Amino acid sequence: MFTGIIRQIGTIKTVTPRDELIVLEIQCAGMEKKKSGDSIAVDGACLTVVQITEDGFTTEAMPETLEKTISKNYQPGTKVNIEEPLKIGDELNGHFVSGHVDYVGKVQNIKEDQNTKTIHITVPEKMQKYFALKGSVTINGVSLTISDIGTGWFGVSLIPETLQQTNLGALKKDDSVNIEVDLISRYLDSLMKDKEKQASYEFLQERGFL
Repeated sequence: MFTGIIRQIGTIKTVTPRDELIVLEIQCAGMEKKKSGDSIAVDGACLTVVQITEDGFTTEAMPETLEKTISKNYQPGTKVNIEEPLKIGDELNGHFVSGHVDYVGKVQNIKEDQNTKTIHITVPEKMQKYFALKGSVTINGVSLTISDIGTGWFGVSLIPETLQQTNLGALKKDDSVNIEVDLISRYLDSLMKDKEKQASYEFLQERGFL
């Protein structure tokens, strides 16, 4: 479990294909106490530390990860947001983030206003129900609040701190980003679906009530 509060930006050093996997070597600080098998979020995607290196770590992106995240676009020099898992007793400054990317969105447009930016990002029709004005969303692992919304898109406003401390400050029109919807909205949708099933004729018939 993560919070969406990014503490550092890492750099992709090497990208090495290995069978169906891609091995990523990432340069970042503070990995001395980490070990193989630990979880770590890279641009919001929960990955596993394979090896600790002199100046960072290596991890592997399997086919599912390559298909559903922006990791397939990584090249040496790519900047990535790094977050270590939430520990018991840590403050929850963002929101609960699972590290499971729901879809890859595309930046529609960027509006700059002095030191801030407002970014609009695409939303597939099937995912639209998970977005609400003032609700939470995770973009490249960053916990943000939805400031604007419309059919097929949502917007977030980025303050200078976010622009400087994450890779969102370097986004351009048509760039791809990892999107994770709010866990609460996902669970509420699941509960509502179950409630609808309870009242359906087929649901009752399948369980011998009719």
